[in-house]
Amino acid sequence: MRKARRILLAVLVILAVYAAYYIYIGPRVVGDAFAVSLINVDTESMSSHLCEDTTVAGVLNALGTTDDQVSLLVIGVLRGLAPQAVVDAVSEALEANTRYDPFTGEYYFSLTLGTDISLLGTRFASGATTPEYRLMIQRGWLRPCVLAI
Repeated sequence: MRKARRILLAVLVILAVYAAYYIYIGPRVVGDAFAVSLINVDTESMSSHLCEDTTVAGVLNALGTTDDQVSLLVIGVLRGLAPQAVVDAVSEALEANTRYDPFTGEYYFSLTLGTDISLLGTRFASGATTPEYRLMIQRGWLRPCVLAI
């Protein structure tokens, strides 16, 4: 009888840990990894976090629908319009502010400049923040992934 209780307790603990992973931890980790890949302009890493029928271009196009100057700068840098030195400077200066809503599967992030940046005569002060971007995270049995909106 005691052995059966221990087995039942172990099964319940495993189910609780898996539920936490499935509902919150897995999608949050994938969203954070995608945001870091975006900051580092690592398209290969971004691709590894996407669902099967989703492309990096599709996700970036969904993110780049605002006319905010900082957002356009970030999207332009990510699409390779700026020299590599500028890409490196911007990616080093950006920080991600993230949150995940487990009830809707939506992952939100905004990018904030940690240091001042000058680009083509325009100065962007530290603390400048993009609007909040939204990603859809599709939960999977073992690995969640990012969907284009």
